[in-house]
Amino acid sequence: MTENNQDEAFDFILDFTLSAVENSNDAYSQPMIFNVGGLLVSGHLISESQYLREVQGGAIHKGIARIWEKGEPNPADNDTEKEALTPFEYVHLKNARFFLSDKNPIPGTGGGALWRGKLSSIDGYVFGEIQAAGK
Repeated sequence: MTENNQDEAFDFILDFTLSAVENSNDAYSQPMIFNVGGLLVSGHLISESQYLREVQGGAIHKGIARIWEKGEPNPADNDTEKEALTPFEYVHLKNARFFLSDKNPIPGTGGGALWRGKLSSIDGYVFGEIQAAGK
């Protein structure tokens, strides 16, 4: 494999799905299950801008706000920069839960977590979501 991943196969179905979510103005999310090194990650695929807005409203909001107050651009507000980033490098899930074999999901309770994963680290995917046993 080359350093810039030119030898990796392009997945037009996943790219189309990511494009649909990114271009939906946050009106669309897609339930997905990703296989990442044997770990299953289940959640709802969301846009990068929605991910960044939700991260900003979370626990690290103050730290990010301080960085942008110093003049750094807020990537959640920059649509032209988003277009320049295609092809996609990351995927973003809301309500992400992590599954190892037949064990209970992590987190075990609540709605899950925000998750940002490197696209090149994903081994496979399924449209849909996993429910914990007994649900």
